[in-house]
Amino acid sequence: MVDLVSPGVAVREIDLTTTVRNEPTSIAGVAILAQKGPIDQVITVESEEQLANIFGKPNTTNHQYWFSAASFLMYSNTLKVVRILTAGAVNSCVSGTPILIKNNKHYEYGDGTTGPYNDGSANVGIVAARSAGAWGNDLKVEYCNTAAGYAETTKTTVDATAAAGATSITMVSAAGFSVGDIVYFQESDGQKYRVTAIATNDLTIVRYPTTTATGLATSIAAAVTVDREWRYADQFDCLLDGSSCWCDELGLCCKGSYIYRSDRCY
Repeated sequence: MVDLVSPGVAVREIDLTTTVRNEPTSIAGVAILAQKGPIDQVITVESEEQLANIFGKPNTTNHQYWFSAASFLMYSNTLKVVRILTAGAVNSCVSGTPILIKNNKHYEYGDGTTGPYNDGSANVGIVAARSAGAWGNDLKVEYCNTAAGYAETTKTTVDATAAAGATSITMVSAAGFSVGDIVYFQESDGQKYRVTAIATNDLTIVRYPTTTATGLATSIAAAVTVDREWRYADQFDCLLDGSSCWCDELGLCCKGSYIYRSDRCY
């Protein structure tokens, strides 16, 4: 190390690399048990992060497979990974009897025994999880297939005066309202509310967007008109037919009136 005679800056470079990555020359293949991801399809994985994104994180069932693959990726960036088909594996679905959709090719062309399913022939409801496994049980799919479902002005009117702070508002009719809908009572500050429960014609509401304050911001008179909209309406600025929107940029799929994450569902 250089001894400084007068005040100054001494620079030291220390290499903290723990492994030497042999970039393109080391290629291997592995079959693993995985929580998600395509089955019976060779996928090229370049990093541990990509391995987790595609096939899920390790657990008590697959940790030996997973960490063997991850260890190889510490030294190389080319690993061919195939997810093993396990007994009873199926894709989560909306209704009907769950089926197995192994991968995109199986979905579009079939595997010679089952499929294809891109013609809507599978009786599983409007969507199914993109890959098999219990992970798909946590998916929630919301869709809006009509202009009225997206938003309605003057849907109904308030039946009786409600005081500021009230969390339950009585409508003349609550027909056509759903839990999760966003409602607007024509308050001058533009405050909106989310419906959390419906009992006959009574809507239980919380402020939207969520705040620490609860209930109505101001008192609401009887006969005030009520507007409603789909709970996710403010997250989309495209038409219901999927045209003139940013779906492709966000990885969304627009088919007819439906908008959903194309990388997670069929």
